[in-house]
Amino acid sequence: MAFQRRKVAVGVACALGITGGLAVTPATAQDIRVEVTGSNIKRVDTEGPAPVTVLTREDIEQRGQTTVAEVLRSLPQQGGFTFDDQFTNGFAAGTAGIGLRNLGQNATLVLVNGRRVANYGFAQNVDLAFVDLNSIPLGAIERIEVLTDGASAIYGSDAIAGVINIILRRDFKGTEVSAGYGVTQRGDGNEIRANVITGWGDLAKDRFNAMLVADYFHRDPINLGDRTYSQNANMEPRGGFDQRSPSGSPGTWVQRAGTQPGFALSRPFPDCPAENVWVDPSGGPGCSFNFNPFIDTIPETERWAVYGRVTWDITKDFQFFGEASYNNTVTNTTAAPTPASFALPVGHNSNPWSAPVTIRYRYLDAGPRLNEIDTDTTRFLAGLRGNVKGWDWEVGALYSKSDTVNTGRNYISSVEQSQLVSRGVYNFVNPSQNAPTLVDSLKIQTTRTGESDMLLIDAKTSGEIWKLSTGSLMGAFGVEYREDEIKDTPDPNSAAGLVVGSGGTAAAGSRDLFSAYGELLIPLHKTVEMQAAIRYDDYSDFGSTWNPKIALRWQPVRELVLRGSWAKGFRAPSLVELYLGDTISFPSFIDNPRCNAYRAGGAPSVETSAVCRNLQYRTRSGGNPDLDPETSESFFAGFIWEPLDNFSMSVDWFKINHDNIIDQPTISYQLNNPDLFPGSINRFPPNAIDLSVGAPGGLRGSGSDEEVGLDRLYFNISEQKVEGLDFNFTLRNGLGDWGRLTTNVAGTYNFKYQRAAAPGQPLIEYNGTYNYPRWRGNLLLDWERGPWNSSLFANYIHSYYQANGTAFGGATDYVDAWTTWNWSIRYRGFKNWELSFGVNNLFDKDPPFSDDETQGYDFTVHNPVGRFFYGRVKYAF
Repeated sequence: MAFQRRKVAVGVACALGITGGLAVTPATAQDIRVEVTGSNIKRVDTEGPAPVTVLTREDIEQRGQTTVAEVLRSLPQQGGFTFDDQFTNGFAAGTAGIGLRNLGQNATLVLVNGRRVANYGFAQNVDLAFVDLNSIPLGAIERIEVLTDGASAIYGSDAIAGVINIILRRDFKGTEVSAGYGVTQRGDGNEIRANVITGWGDLAKDRFNAMLVADYFHRDPINLGDRTYSQNANMEPRGGFDQRSPSGSPGTWVQRAGTQPGFALSRPFPDCPAENVWVDPSGGPGCSFNFNPFIDTIPETERWAVYGRVTWDITKDFQFFGEASYNNTVTNTTAAPTPASFALPVGHNSNPWSAPVTIRYRYLDAGPRLNEIDTDTTRFLAGLRGNVKGWDWEVGALYSKSDTVNTGRNYISSVEQSQLVSRGVYNFVNPSQNAPTLVDSLKIQTTRTGESDMLLIDAKTSGEIWKLSTGSLMGAFGVEYREDEIKDTPDPNSAAGLVVGSGGTAAAGSRDLFSAYGELLIPLHKTVEMQAAIRYDDYSDFGSTWNPKIALRWQPVRELVLRGSWAKGFRAPSLVELYLGDTISFPSFIDNPRCNAYRAGGAPSVETSAVCRNLQYRTRSGGNPDLDPETSESFFAGFIWEPLDNFSMSVDWFKINHDNIIDQPTISYQLNNPDLFPGSINRFPPNAIDLSVGAPGGLRGSGSDEEVGLDRLYFNISEQKVEGLDFNFTLRNGLGDWGRLTTNVAGTYNFKYQRAAAPGQPLIEYNGTYNYPRWRGNLLLDWERGPWNSSLFANYIHSYYQANGTAFGGATDYVDAWTTWNWSIRYRGFKNWELSFGVNNLFDKDPPFSDDETQGYDFTVHNPVGRFFYGRVKYAF
């Protein structure tokens, strides 16, 4: 029995309807050659040596997902601080990125129609350059190809963990209109979708096709306060940490140096509710603040997109193609009102003491901080392709750009704050007495802009080099020239330190590079073929690199394919890592040296609880122009077996050694080894309890302290190793008069994920800990009968230790396993119509508890939406 044709081959063949999209004579299915992700050589075979997962539009509809990020987050191979719209408290809020194999987003290459696109204008987490998946409308996608093998020899930088190739619709004829609406069981997170696609011309008859896609998406926000598990940042009732803020309203008087008549270290304002009184980080009682109800875990988002494509067969063997796309995304995020910390002079209306006193405070009357992130993404491609004596060739020019403006409102001016404090006209103890005009005088608007540009010119050719007795020796060769530029301009007031409690980032840099590559498909035997590829990349800012790859495919019998590969890979330093200016961020962590000393020294439990809190600290980062590229070595081996017409399976082993990683030392390593980083850690002088237990003074920059607590730079400092197993089983059962049932099970088991904290340090096993569950898996049951189709899709994420778990000195232990079920049903019995209804998270499973994050769950792994109902209608004519 022969293997069923790969879905990507069938999809491309059906879209083209002809061999290579150029010949006008019809071709049989056995003659069609297509290019799939992982190789530049077009092939007829069902399965090549590279492991490629294909998600068609049909697959996506079965899963019930509404964004590209949702689709990719359900892949078993994804993991390692993947982020989506939930990440609203970062430098690139409202965006979405994907990473494979736990190696991070910048080790996974994202392509659109086989070519690169510009990175987002802002870097996430200060240094992470990535392609924003939200800039790609789901309605314009034909399929997504996911290569889970190293591919730097084929595609260059970033393809260490794999490649995600998003293929957009093409050569469409007719018109199709679709619309949908969805809402959560709790009545929030409403979604509206609309899509129109229209096309003219038949390539086979008219030698011409033009198509246009228009896509619209709008989603209402979901607030942390609207979910019981995320209403309060105090996790102590659930067995976790209290992560509320020490800067509240009512506020807290604090005396750090000397003594103040009437109190010792701190005292809450008189009207602080009893449930908010806690031990302030200074050591005395204070008034805490629960900021969660002010934060939207899913922000309000609106997206408009237009995509067009033109194809013209100038002659039988000569074709022009062009693409243009525009996407506008507006995301509105919310954050709690501004926290502040400053000294009140003697005689101020909010200082009842006979000496100056510091207060912790939060400007509730100014309202929550609001940010509107407006992003325009454009992409233009023009090219020619043809065939000369059996060799396909293609040249293209691509320009891609991402422009972002982040406008902030209800921020507080430090200049106005100082003036009002010195004049004594603002009442902090009784803020209701402040006139609205006085509050408005404090406010300042912030504006940050980001721009990322990419120009790409490429040329490639592929075809048969020599006809051998064992088959055809095939080859592919190509060259590329690329220019990249990024410019991240911070708000001038934030950069100058004139905005209370606000950091900023700045980066500007450019580079150009030249690449050349070659690939051979060598038939060693009628049953064995070898892929041999090599690529040369020459960068203007750090030099050149060679990266080879060798892969083997052996089909000893018709039902079995064995495959394996070895490859070298690299990741060029991002422009942000090279040219990042002084950047202020607020990472959240526990000051372990001080916390451990309090625990070991027997300090009072109340003070120990205060010291061991997971708080945000003001941190300064900077780039390093002397960085070298990261390198990798990957190994892959597996098999595909189809013993029956209705059953197939694949099992693949992978191992990746990732070296010379660009990173900062981990915060815990830096804190635990202060002598290795002189001058980078800024602490208060030790207080009496610190001295009694041998602890260092408290770290600066927590709460509203405007001092920098940590200084950090980027170096080639680390290495990591991953190893695991992918598996996929498909069973197709005929049910007679009841139709057909297809069952698919896919999963990934990670044997290990090891990483070194700093050069020369031993590898630490993180597998099964924070963000790295050992198991991920999917189950799909798809039933078809006549015009009816119904699908049940399950997504499973295994349990894991959290970063603050008991194994790591924390209060809680496991983050529980989590399984969600999506159900959908479609009907196509009316002419030209398709009706769909579905429920995501059918059993309304809350995300499992984790107090590593202030929202009470791990947003990088789990989803807070809950049960979600949707309906869709499609009409084609």
